[in-house]
Amino acid sequence: SYLPLVHDIIGINSNQIQIQEEGTDKTFDLDFLNDPILKEYALKDIPELGENIDKKLQQWKVKYDEMNNKSKTKEVSEMFSNLNSVIDSLPKMKQEKNKNE
Repeated sequence: SYLPLVHDIIGINSNQIQIQEEGTDKTFDLDFLNDPILKEYALKDIPELGENIDKKLQQWKVKYDEMNNKSKTKEVSEMFSNLNSVIDSLPKMKQEKNKNE
């Protein structure tokens, strides 16, 4: 399953993992209470995890494309209204995307 594999490959210490990126170590907290993806998939099998993450990324892409298409087809006044909605949604979508990567 996913979490034991992470522990075997990367190592988990005090609910944290360290990953070296571009010559520097980055530390990430494993927060089971506030990370819905970790909470849901920590003990799932790897193939199931991969399928579910792929589905979530596809859902995110569909939402993103829908927002882009809506803003292309509406009049200017409606676009400003839609832009506020897009701006409000982007941080959450980015967070979901980052969690799925």
